[in-house]
Amino acid sequence: MSQDATYVTQRQVARRAGVHQTTVSLVFRNHPSVPEVTRRRVLQIAEKLGYRKHPLLAALMSTHLRLGGGAGSPVLAFLTDFETRDRWKESPTAVEMLAGASERARELGYRVEVHWLGDPGVSPSRLAAILRARNIHGLMLAPTHAPRGFFEFDFSAFSVVRLGASSERSAIMGVMHDHFAGMETALDRCLRAGRRRVGVTLMIGANEIVRDKWLAAHALACGRRGGPSRLPVWQGTFSEGDFGGWLDRHRPDVLVGTFDDGLRRWLTARGLEVPGDLALVSLSLPSDEDFFAGVYQRSGAIGARAVDLLVGALNHNDTGLLPMRQTLQIEGEWRGGRSLFAESERGYSNARSS
Repeated sequence: MSQDATYVTQRQVARRAGVHQTTVSLVFRNHPSVPEVTRRRVLQIAEKLGYRKHPLLAALMSTHLRLGGGAGSPVLAFLTDFETRDRWKESPTAVEMLAGASERARELGYRVEVHWLGDPGVSPSRLAAILRARNIHGLMLAPTHAPRGFFEFDFSAFSVVRLGASSERSAIMGVMHDHFAGMETALDRCLRAGRRRVGVTLMIGANEIVRDKWLAAHALACGRRGGPSRLPVWQGTFSEGDFGGWLDRHRPDVLVGTFDDGLRRWLTARGLEVPGDLALVSLSLPSDEDFFAGVYQRSGAIGARAVDLLVGALNHNDTGLLPMRQTLQIEGEWRGGRSLFAESERGYSNARSS
């Protein structure tokens, strides 16, 4: 049988490289204990021999690695590109994605470190060099609405996965919420609750980040028989002037969109009760929300799935940008809340939802 027709073993790679088989195993796991010059030589020899990880052996190794995840484990970087070092902590989405990614990384024998691309003392090119020197070759790009350092970072030596929606348009594998399906779910729940005058309210730039998927789902629903009333979409801030005039003109009975407690307080000050006078449905609920009804985007699951894809890319030595942009979409979860149904109506809402 020819060499191409069977699997090249780690022992064969080790013998050709003049190292112990354990060293080869550590190289294939991107373990930081292996010197960079040794790692490169082993990988070059493995590629020349046509080494491919046996799928059954990979599964057994993955199970074995789940016992790891400690301080000596190989590292995946969680790259943030906000305007300040800790700004990402103010984003519940980013925090939940990191938590989900960290938990999954521990199960697979890795650990996650946070790195900031905006450090004025460390340029993106310098950070790339530091990561390479530390044998960190797997990167997760945290979601950001205003990327800066991403445009200057050299991804060629790294396996990369993007988390969540971002205005960053590079050809990178991404994992994100299915925003089109999320809007469909929100509108369907409004109709089930007897709310047809749906006012879609999106903060400035929010729909652009999700590439018009929210508006596309809304337009499609409005064109269907029995769909919501076709009210003009509000895209802007919530202020007494223009937004107050929009409410008075179109009189929606429910708002669907991206907002927080600030809108709720603004409505209360205006004399509107939630949900009696106006219901609220959020398209992006945090995991611990206990008032708003809406769609939880499963940010933790997005982080975990990103780690799966990233480890797979590392195992196959897939680095750099892809030939085309690729995205894996994760379905959200509907969560009822007092902002759509008053407490006395919740039993009725559950009956209609079943």
